[in-house]
Amino acid sequence: MEHDLVTAHDELDDTERLIVVTNPARRIHGVLAPHIVPSDARLLSAFGSGSRVSLHAQTVDKILSESTPSTLRASALRACYLQLLEQLPPYRQPEGRVPQSDDDVRAYIREALGAQPHTSRTPLLQQLRSSGHQCEQKRFKRLFEEVAADAQ
Repeated sequence: MEHDLVTAHDELDDTERLIVVTNPARRIHGVLAPHIVPSDARLLSAFGSGSRVSLHAQTVDKILSESTPSTLRASALRACYLQLLEQLPPYRQPEGRVPQSDDDVRAYIREALGAQPHTSRTPLLQQLRSSGHQCEQKRFKRLFEEVAADAQ
């Protein structure tokens, strides 16, 4: 995607209009660096709700809802969000969720798909987490796809 963003940068009459919302831990250099508006898990406390999965989308929504065409500028937004992140407490993983082995998660997915074969991955992961268990999204996706492939 970086190539496409650099191409967009090079085509814009006003490069301040190019705004890239992403995690500041990603080391982006060159012409794109000044266009990065940082968005990391610390912002969840500022937003009051939502998940890390939708964090960048929530950041974009907040930017768009609070900006006017004249204030929608990469440098101003970058400075604002860098300052905001400095003021926020570190992100803390929700407590109380019990880690699950791959076999436990596979069994959970098999059982859920047995009861509702057309259940999609995201609501199933939400159900697992709301029942007090933990599983990282990418890991859950991999396990879900394994189980779904075996079921076919």
